[in-house]
Amino acid sequence: MADTLLTVTPQMATGAKRREELLHGHGQKDRAFSDPQQSLQEALSMLGSDDWELKKKGLFNITRLAESHAEVLLCRLREICLAVTSEVTNLQSKASCSAIITLGELFGILKKDMDSEADEVAGVLLPMVWNSPEFIQKAACQSLGMIVENVTPAQAMTALMDRGVKSRYVQIFDYFVLRINDTHKRVKEKALDVLAEITGLLEDALNPVMNCLVEGITRNLNAKDPRVHATAVKALNKSVAHLVLVEWVYARSPEVVQRYTLPVLWSCLENKVLLVRSANVCAVVTKLACALCEVMGTQLIKCADSKPPHMQENLSSLLGW
Repeated sequence: MADTLLTVTPQMATGAKRREELLHGHGQKDRAFSDPQQSLQEALSMLGSDDWELKKKGLFNITRLAESHAEVLLCRLREICLAVTSEVTNLQSKASCSAIITLGELFGILKKDMDSEADEVAGVLLPMVWNSPEFIQKAACQSLGMIVENVTPAQAMTALMDRGVKSRYVQIFDYFVLRINDTHKRVKEKALDVLAEITGLLEDALNPVMNCLVEGITRNLNAKDPRVHATAVKALNKSVAHLVLVEWVYARSPEVVQRYTLPVLWSCLENKVLLVRSANVCAVVTKLACALCEVMGTQLIKCADSKPPHMQENLSSLLGW
């Protein structure tokens, strides 16, 4: 992800401070409301006001209610999220940024209870990464990160990848690759399984990120856990099956194949995959190499001439030359 999206703004720092206070139990007594139901209604009314200060107070109170009276918000979660997301597109940049930060905080506080809202919220936040002032882009990026970190992995993948492709964000895959290599083996297993399922659905939208995804997959091919290994092989097979459908593409746009498919082959030939003692893995890579050889012919050899000798040897071995 671009460095410009990683810089912490004052608004983001304020949100982080508030979350930090929550984690350490700081100020809990001050955050409780004597009548949380009434306070929630008042907060929602404030969001409907044209006064920026009232909107700001309403957003802040929603966060406070989430921290101290989560059960009240959970009963009206859809209504609350709709009210907050409607402020994301507010023409007043301060209101927009505050709403974005509040959404991130709700995911950070309520975590998996926000699963049902992940898809809709992601759909609102992702466009803000493209055509917004820089500080709003950064806030949206951080809140998207809060979605990934706090809802269930399957829900995060579905919401962010589907919405990410539709909004051309396809950088959301930076988060996805982290999940593929998560330290928790069940998380990475689920991520690999989801990748295998969505590869065919997303089709050409995956091309620009296929190389980094395959590299993430290959790191799991030597996994000691048999289920992680099996899902990694499955994901690799699905990815390559998508890439080998290159004949009709190459005839029209050879540069597309050379830009997106060849890098995956080179990555596989660089001993990252072939060192795995698995007939299934070798068969998958061979399928990719043969498909490229069939459509590119001698052009594939010319492209390989610039690669290190061991990669050329691996290619020759796969093709039986």
